[in-house]
Amino acid sequence: PGARASGALPPGFVWFAIGAFLLIAGSQPLYSWVVAYLEQSLDASPGVAGGVSAVASAIGIAVMVVNALRTDRIGADHRVRRIVILLAANLVGTLLVLAGATWGIGVAVVGTILGISAQLSAIGTMHAAVVDRAPGAVARATGLTMTGYYLGALVSPAAFGALADITDTFAWSWAATAVLLGLAIPAWIRAGRVAPATTDR
Repeated sequence: PGARASGALPPGFVWFAIGAFLLIAGSQPLYSWVVAYLEQSLDASPGVAGGVSAVASAIGIAVMVVNALRTDRIGADHRVRRIVILLAANLVGTLLVLAGATWGIGVAVVGTILGISAQLSAIGTMHAAVVDRAPGAVARATGLTMTGYYLGALVSPAAFGALADITDTFAWSWAATAVLLGLAIPAWIRAGRVAPATTDR
C-alpha cells in the first residue's frame, strides 16, 4: 500500500505564515503604488508610469517561469534558501525605487523590474516549499500560509498610502516596506529550519 499522510503540520510551521505575511506586505506596494510614485515624485507622465509597471510585470512573469523551472531542479532542501535570496533581491529593488527620488527615474525603473521579478518568483517558490514541508497536509499548510499572505496583501497597500498621506512623501512608506522585507528574510530562514512532516505507512 502507498504512504498514508499523517495530516499534521510540522512543529514551527507557523513561520511560513509569518514569512508569507512579511513577504507580501513588503512587496505588494510595488504593484499598488509605483505608478502613483513615478507620477507624483519623479514627474513621469501617466503613460510612462503605467508603461513601466506593465513592462516590469511582463518581465517578472518571464522571470517567474524561468525560476519555476530551476526551482524544480534544485530540490526541496534548497527552495526556502531560494526564497531568501529572492527576498534580498526584492529588498534591493525596493531600495532602488526609493533612491529613484534622488538618483533619477532610471534607477527607480531598474528597482521596479528587479523587485517585481523577485516578488513573483518568491511567491511561486513559496508554494512549492509549503508542499515540501507538509506533504501530508497540503490543504491545511496552504490555508495557514495563505492566511498570512492575504492579511499582508490586505493591510500593506492601505497602510502604505496612509503613511504617505500623513508624511506627505513616499519616502517613509518605501522605507517601511524595506523594513518588512528585511524582517521577512530571518522569518524565512527560520521557516527553512522546519523539518518536513512525516507520513505514516
